[in-house]
Amino acid sequence: MAPPPQMMPPPEMMMQMQQMQQPQQPVRMTAAEMEAAYMQQVQAMPEPVHIPTAEEIEAEARRRQEAKEKRAAQLKRGPGVAALVQGALKNAQTAAGKARADNAVFLDLEKEEEKKRKKSPSPPRKTKAQIEAERKKKEEDEHKEKIRLERDAVEREKQRARQVALEEAMERDREIEEAANREARVKAGVQAAKNQQAVREGRTKDGSGKAVQGPENLYGDMPETGEEPEDDAIEKRRKEELRRAQKNFNLPPENEGKVVFLDIDGVLRPARAGGFDILSEGKESVNPDTSDFFPSAMKALRHIMERTGAIVVLSSEWRRNKALREAIDDVLEANRIRPTFAMTPANVDEVKMSDPVRSFADRRAREVTAWLEQHQDSIKGWVVLDDINLAIADEGKQAATKSMGPKLVQTWPLCGLTMGNAKTAVRILNGEMITKVLVERPKAPGGINL
Repeated sequence: MAPPPQMMPPPEMMMQMQQMQQPQQPVRMTAAEMEAAYMQQVQAMPEPVHIPTAEEIEAEARRRQEAKEKRAAQLKRGPGVAALVQGALKNAQTAAGKARADNAVFLDLEKEEEKKRKKSPSPPRKTKAQIEAERKKKEEDEHKEKIRLERDAVEREKQRARQVALEEAMERDREIEEAANREARVKAGVQAAKNQQAVREGRTKDGSGKAVQGPENLYGDMPETGEEPEDDAIEKRRKEELRRAQKNFNLPPENEGKVVFLDIDGVLRPARAGGFDILSEGKESVNPDTSDFFPSAMKALRHIMERTGAIVVLSSEWRRNKALREAIDDVLEANRIRPTFAMTPANVDEVKMSDPVRSFADRRAREVTAWLEQHQDSIKGWVVLDDINLAIADEGKQAATKSMGPKLVQTWPLCGLTMGNAKTAVRILNGEMITKVLVERPKAPGGINL
């Protein structure tokens, strides 16, 4: 059996085999090439292994821990930011969808309007003659309206003129009537004067000496002097009670068994240091001034009246003058308080003492006592409102003089009666025993405050 033919390698492989079998020629290198080759070998050598120290290991651990915490913080904050971003995206998508929907609705409405316009027939175009006719009609209407307004203005002017003429005529009639009445009054006055003169001279129309009665004499119907009876004390008292009853001011009925002895200066109005505000000893004050009365003091006094129904007896020096008494009553009524019921006697003589305050307090205590003795059968309770410490009169007083201390409510002269003073006065009038601290005053040279 013949041997199989040998397979020949490719020509390229045979050429490489031949080059390998040839001896290698030594390579000649220059010094620069050798230095470059050496440097390449040095660079290709592996670097020496660095063994980390304990400090480096610890620093690396800290760095990794900080990085871990930073990533955790970022992760913790990340969901919120992501949620915000997602929310913003969702809102933007929603807004975009809504805008698209609104746009679609708007387009649908436009389409519907377009369909309606197409379906509705267009108005016929007006001819030139129609336009001209409408213009003329408008001008005629405007002209008619102008004429109507002018006619109304003329009518109003005529009516106004008639009204003015009527008023002038009425005014003339009034003047004529007043002139006639005035002339009649003058004639009547002259006749009355003549009749009075005739009466005084004893001459009458009938020739007698008796005065003519009737319309001829203006005073003929009046009774002769002394014919009209005077009211007795009972009748006067009845009229006074009726007058006071008409001025009740929603207060309880008057209880004459309870009495408030009222001072004015230092109680209802400020007292001035250095002397009396109101001239005493019989001197008169012509023009009383009530503009400075304390509103709070008037309210406090009304509180006493509301709780007790007590009557007011004026003990102030204001009682010595009629104009002053009337001024006090006017102030009381203006503040819905009944006017003064009476006043203490004004004829009690003052006993001169070295201390003018003590002398004044003694006199006022005896004045209050005198009024109480006149009405002792009906008095059940009484209180004194004063800015002077009348209790000093209790020292060395006469046996018949009432003690002022237990019944005194002393006020501060610059602020007057307070609500606290009023409540104390109510308790005294109701019979309660009150422990009071009286206000001591420095002595005022030349006089005292009322």
